[in-house]
Amino acid sequence: MLDRIDITIYPSKITALMGPSGAGKTTLLRALSLVEPPDSGAVSINDIVYKYPLTQEVVPHPWPMVTVVFQDLFLWPHVTNGENILLGCRKRFGSKANKKVSQLADQLGFTGLLDRFPNQISRGQRQLIAIARALALEPAYLLLDEVSASLDLAKVSRVTDVLRDRARQGTGILSITHQIGFARHSADRFVYLDGGQIREDGDVTQIDSPKSSEFAAYLELVRRTL
Repeated sequence: MLDRIDITIYPSKITALMGPSGAGKTTLLRALSLVEPPDSGAVSINDIVYKYPLTQEVVPHPWPMVTVVFQDLFLWPHVTNGENILLGCRKRFGSKANKKVSQLADQLGFTGLLDRFPNQISRGQRQLIAIARALALEPAYLLLDEVSASLDLAKVSRVTDVLRDRARQGTGILSITHQIGFARHSADRFVYLDGGQIREDGDVTQIDSPKSSEFAAYLELVRRTL
C-alpha cells in the first residue's frame, strides 16, 4: 500500500526506483500508468490531471504517452517477436514502423530473433523484445519494472545506452531496479521507497553516500547478495 507518495518523473531524466521487495514499487508503477488507479490523490501527466476517487466511469487512458514494461512482459505468444513490436507502433507510424523495429533490434542486439517466437528465446531476450516494443511507441514517459534483471553485462550496457539516448531526446524514464551499478550508471536521480513511502530521493551520486540509515542498510544488503 502506498502512503502519501509525491513523485515527479522529469522529462529527459532517468530516475531509478529502489527499495526492498514489498515496498510498493510495482504498485507505484501501476498507479502512475493508471493500470491500477489509486484510491485517492491525483496523477498529473503533462496538462492532464486525473483526480481520485474518480467522478466518471470512462477515463481516457494515457497510453502510449505513458508506456510500461512489467516483469511479466506480456508478449503475445502466437506472433513473432518482430510482430510483437510492430503491433503497437504500426497504427501510429504506418510505413515507418518496420524501420523503427529494425533500428531498435540493431541497437539492442537481437536482429536474429525477429522471426522467432517468444517461447523460442530466453527470458533475457524476451526482456529486450519488451523494451523495444515500448520504445517503438516513442512514449513521453516510460516506466520499467526490473528490465535488466535477466540480462548479462553486455546487454545491460546496450540497454543503458539506448535508454540514455532516449532520455536525451526528451523521454522521462522511471526504472525499478535492485542493481546498484545499473542505477549508478544509467540514472540521473534515485528514489528509495520502503513501506509504501518515499524515504529518500535525490541526485544519483547520493547512492554512494546515503542520508538515511534505512537506505544505507538496504544498499549494504544488496551488496552482500551480489
